[in-house]
Amino acid sequence: MLCLSVGRTEEIQFFKQNILEPESPSHNIVSIYGPAGVGKSTLLSQIIAITQDPHYNSYCSTAIVDKRDADPLLIMDKFATQLQIKGKFRKLLDRYTELLQKQKSEQEDANYKILQKGVDIASSIIKDVPAPILNTFASKGTEFQ
Repeated sequence: MLCLSVGRTEEIQFFKQNILEPESPSHNIVSIYGPAGVGKSTLLSQIIAITQDPHYNSYCSTAIVDKRDADPLLIMDKFATQLQIKGKFRKLLDRYTELLQKQKSEQEDANYKILQKGVDIASSIIKDVPAPILNTFASKGTEFQ
């Protein structure tokens, strides 16, 4: 037996009539949003419970991502994990993740090399500044503006 919250009957009915029951659903992805405390999590729990019914679960799978999961790669990974997607899609997703990590690592290495070059240049410039001038700035705590 399905227990409905007050005011959610229309949403549940819409979900059943337009997504679960038609041969060609009007929607394949459902997004639930709104301010805190209005019952989004309860509605989502009800929708998931409906999809677990033997009448629907043979062709309806559910996966959940949160709006904080804004990264497309993270969303695809969560869907693949929750829907237990394997095979070529999973291999391609894993390969893409590896390539992104490699690219990020290479970028971090390049940034470090640039920073190190800047430090080397600054060091060579400071070597050419006479010690009395450096001591004057250091002893007075002079700030460069």
